[in-house]
Amino acid sequence: MSQAIHQVEAKVTQLSARREPGSRVADLLRGAWRQSPPATSVDLSEAQLNDILPLLLESGAAALAWWQLRATPLAETVAGRALHDAYRRFRLSARVHERELAHVFALLRAQGIEPVLVKGWASARLYPDAALRPYGDLDLCVAPSEFVRARATLKCLEDLPGHFVDLHSGFSRIGQTKEQEGYRTFRRLRRVLNRRDDTRLWEQLFSRSQVVSLTSAPEALATGPEFQNSIRVLCPEDHLRLLSAHLLRSGARRPAWLCDIAVLLESRRRDFNWDIAFAETQAQTRNWLATTIALAEDLLGADCGERPEFARAGSLPRWLAPAVVAEWGKVSEVGRQMSDVRCEMSDLGASLAALPARSRYARWHNPIRATAAVGGQFNDWPRLPYQLGELFLRLPELPKQLHSLWQQRRYPKGNARDRGEPVLGPACAEGTVAGLQSSIF
Repeated sequence: MSQAIHQVEAKVTQLSARREPGSRVADLLRGAWRQSPPATSVDLSEAQLNDILPLLLESGAAALAWWQLRATPLAETVAGRALHDAYRRFRLSARVHERELAHVFALLRAQGIEPVLVKGWASARLYPDAALRPYGDLDLCVAPSEFVRARATLKCLEDLPGHFVDLHSGFSRIGQTKEQEGYRTFRRLRRVLNRRDDTRLWEQLFSRSQVVSLTSAPEALATGPEFQNSIRVLCPEDHLRLLSAHLLRSGARRPAWLCDIAVLLESRRRDFNWDIAFAETQAQTRNWLATTIALAEDLLGADCGERPEFARAGSLPRWLAPAVVAEWGKVSEVGRQMSDVRCEMSDLGASLAALPARSRYARWHNPIRATAAVGGQFNDWPRLPYQLGELFLRLPELPKQLHSLWQQRRYPKGNARDRGEPVLGPACAEGTVAGLQSSIF
């Protein structure tokens, strides 16, 4: 009996130790996306900042952390300078990505294809500084009937280092993890119906999409037709619903994804239509969206303002916030290597480039991801059935996962795209980067 009690106590201690760094990350990022973050939210010692530095660098939240700390004494510490360096890299990356965006949109529009950009720049444009929201791939959605033609149009980009376009047929798979093998047989039987649903969803969301200006586009691009200097994005209501689904289906692993929801909510206009955001008739979709809004309020202090009763989740599930901060507090192999080099300021960039392509999290037991994977609701019911359900659906993927891990160990070469760092695309000549650096730094 006493041995069992000791095992339980050890498990609780282990979970508490893992949640503490994640809680510090959450506290540091409260309101960090605002033009003037609240000074009262920073209650961190230099040693504590050093402890969570690998987490901030790995998760893409380093620039947000520096934005929060830039007017405090912590900005002058070794960790603070590392965060500032990350901010400067992400600022350069944002300029490069905008050139890539203009180039890719021009390629598709030349073939009569009008894509819709989701996530990435569509979220970064709402921040006071584009460097605060780094991203790697450009997530583009095209009409299902034009997907094959769009893929052929962009095939010329596949041989470039760090291939940077993630093309989607419609919107139905956006925000979802890779389709589980266990679903495929059933989905083949419904293929025709699914195509009709995909087309209907595309037409509905495309009709509400908006064309916005690519404000930082180069002068050479601005000389053409006005439409050439514009990007099509989802309306805020539809984008909020998409970001919510992506956050939950990805297990809420990155703080930046919840910050995206917070900044969208705080930047919404007065004519924001909650009826459109909650237009889905499925109780699951409404539950997911209300839950993520409440989570942004609880963990990050987002000011969601007035909203209808149906847009409120009530009380959050007791397990949800601890599960999120536990994910934010995980240090993978990437984080451990970052912690080894964090004091070598001059070698920080080179060390990042040498890290593995992506960290391999232990995702099998993530209750958030498991709930979303099987289409469950977020409530106070036990999560174990959902976790077992996801594990069963993913069993056929196990050989591929093991092969991927083996490949990672054999070829441990980093991919800057996974960290939101600049990889020069086709629209960037060799001399462009030096010019960008001089204008930014």
